Amino acid sequence: MKTLKKLLLFTIVLQVVSCSMVRDEDGSDPSDPENQTENEIPSSLHFAFKTEDWERQIDCTHLDLDATNSELLMATSQSTGSKFYFVVPASSHQMALADSVGKYPVGTDGYFSMAQILPVSQGSEKRLKSEIGFDEEGSFNEIMSITLDSSEEAFDYYKVKGQYHMKMVGIEDESLKRTCSGTYHFKIKTAKD
Repeated sequence: MKTLKKLLLFTIVLQVVSCSMVRDEDGSDPSDPENQTENEIPSSLHFAFKTEDWERQIDCTHLDLDATNSELLMATSQSTGSKFYFVVPASSHQMALADSVGKYPVGTDGYFSMAQILPVSQGSEKRLKSEIGFDEEGSFNEIMSITLDSSEEAFDYYKVKGQYHMKMVGIEDESLKRTCSGTYHFKIKTAKD
């Protein structure tokens, strides 16, 4: 009986260890947002972030992102205290361009650039902000897909999937440094030309 218990305990420990050590063939962690393909990004409307201190996925089902009012879209999460900024074209034609898929800078200076502010950890008064810039490996916003979701007489609604990786710095204390990565899937209203 003791041998059976030991064998069962060993099997459980082995399963737990092997589950926590899942890696792709190249050694990368497939659950890291930076290693996800478009199909691996959740299809639910969301905004997700992950830092060294915490991570969350925020439901964006009821978020009204209207580029016809302002090309600088922004939203604040009451539950996390985070805020993102995302720049998109107001024009349906520009939104639909195939060459829009790709990597863009962190910031708010051009189409498909993105930035954010978030607490260092859940409930923290200390805030981090995105460092502006572009680095192919460490600081970017990547548009994975843009698809037409629906149309009305004067408007088109697009679903935009993407992922990002940002260097973050403390707002009050610039010596505070973190990295932040995540995914998003937004529904955005644009104007027909």
